[in-house]
Amino acid sequence: MKVTIELTHEELRDIATTATERYGCGYWARTEKSFDQALDEPVKVFDAEEPEKLLGVLTREKLEGAASVFATKAPRSQVVSLLEWPNAIDGSSADNFIQCALFGEIRYG
Repeated sequence: MKVTIELTHEELRDIATTATERYGCGYWARTEKSFDQALDEPVKVFDAEEPEKLLGVLTREKLEGAASVFATKAPRSQVVSLLEWPNAIDGSSADNFIQCALFGEIRYG
C-alpha cells in the first residue's frame, strides 16, 4: 500500500516548531536556530552529546521531501495521525519527521 502525505508550508512549519519546542528532538539534536527556520534558510543540526559533531543540515527541500519517507518509516499510528490532523502533531511524531528529513530514516527513539 502506498500512502501519500501532502503538507502545506504552514503545516511543515507547525511540525518543525513542535519538534523544536515540545520535547521533540532535544534528546539527540542541538541547533542554533529552531527547525522551522529551515523553511527560510538552512539550519545546522549538531549532536546533543557531542556539540561539535555536525549531524547534517536541514533545508526546505529536505522538509518538503520528508513526508514520503515518514509515510514508510514511522509507526503506522503516527502516519495516520499526521494524515488526519497535520496541525496537531505530537512531539514524538515531529521528532521522527525531522529525522526522516535529515537522515532519510528514523535513527533515534
